[in-house]
Amino acid sequence: MDFLSRVIAIFLLVALLPMLVVIAMISFLIQGRPIFFSQKRVGFSFKHFNILKFRTIKKSNKAENLFKTGNHFEATKWGLFLRITKLDELPQLINIIKGEMLFIGPRPEIPEYVSLELFYFLNKIKPGLSGYSSILFRNESEILSMLDAEDPYDDILRIKTTLDSYYLKKKSFLEDLKLVVITLFSLVIPKTMGHFLLLRMLKVENDTELRLRSIFNDVKLKKIKKSSIQKNEILTNTKHREPSFRLKLKSEIDA
Repeated sequence: MDFLSRVIAIFLLVALLPMLVVIAMISFLIQGRPIFFSQKRVGFSFKHFNILKFRTIKKSNKAENLFKTGNHFEATKWGLFLRITKLDELPQLINIIKGEMLFIGPRPEIPEYVSLELFYFLNKIKPGLSGYSSILFRNESEILSMLDAEDPYDDILRIKTTLDSYYLKKKSFLEDLKLVVITLFSLVIPKTMGHFLLLRMLKVENDTELRLRSIFNDVKLKKIKKSSIQKNEILTNTKHREPSFRLKLKSEIDA
């Protein structure tokens, strides 16, 4: 799988090179330097490596501090477009070619949040470009801003590592292929119904081993207006169906 991932990444890098050059030029004209964003992450066997992305946030932002506060990353308009379309992740093809990542696997975390106990799976699998947690948390910065906790990323991290452990047990060629297809699908479906459909497609919604329902129920949300919830809703009702997975509000919602 490692060799195949490198071969596919080389092919994609060559095929997408014109687009990467165009993105880099537009980024330089709109945002200036640096064009790329590099950050230390924890990889296979807990070895550190530098992940590559197109820069999307303003130079004054410090990503590590924003994780702690739960604030939005202050992205430029161009950077926001890159993040929504996931084009900012394309430079990670280089990480795959170097053997630091795979296409499918747990998303690599910054060292500050990695422990041997929670991330035991890194002794068995490499981090990836996409996976269960990155699909479900595709709008992570919005979710972070809604959590009511001293360190809101801890709540998300519990869910992420649970999903990554689940992936370790399910890992196979067909499972990886399914996640690739769902990842591509997740880029085009609207957020208002996206999480509901993705949960159904991933088939993790009612898995008793995951205990995701209890984990979600323990998460607290900030007291926000009803209109804001509708705008930033993580999982929504369909016309005749209750939400299959919902973060419960512990505080009263303003009318």
